[in-house]
Parts: sequence; C-alpha cells; structure tokens
Amino acid sequence: MWRTILDSYISRVMETKITTKTRKNERHIFNSIREKLLTNNARAIKADKYNSFVITYVDDYHKKVHDFISNNKFFIVNNDLNSTFQKRNKKHY
Repeated sequence: MWRTILDSYISRVMETKITTKTRKNERHIFNSIREKLLTNNARAIKADKYNSFVITYVDDYHKKVHDFISNNKFFIVNNDLNSTFQKRNKKHY
C-alpha cells in the first residue's frame, strides 16, 4: 500500500533516538493520530494547494482517483516509453 507524507514523517520521528520531553510528546501525538487514522480507515494526504494536509477516507480517495483516470481518458501503454523520451531529450540538449 502507498505511504503518505505524514506516515513517512511519523516514521522518521519514531526512529530518532532523541528522548527530550518535546520529542516524547510528539511521539505520543503521532501515535494517537496514526491509531485514529487506522481505526477509521482514513489517510492524511498532501493537499493540492498550500502546504497542508487533507484527511480523507481511503475508499473515497480510491474512488476519486479512479474517476479522475476514467474521466480524463488515460490509457495503458504496453511498452516502456522512458527510453524513447530519453533519446529525444538527449538530441535536443
């Protein structure tokens, strides 16, 4: 399953060995946020605008992503086009 920015930040804080009172309080807060998100099947996702997070249910998020992909006529490519794009870029520079 994909990891959110908040999850990675929480992991980094949890891995630090600093045991100041502030860090302990942060760990307690992060653990309670993580537990609430997990019990409610929700995720904190970086917002499109500004430097903030949006909390949304996982099912709603998957539905919105699926709707976005189907409404914007994306399609599956059978071969990897990265090498083609890299060759084109090398010619221009």
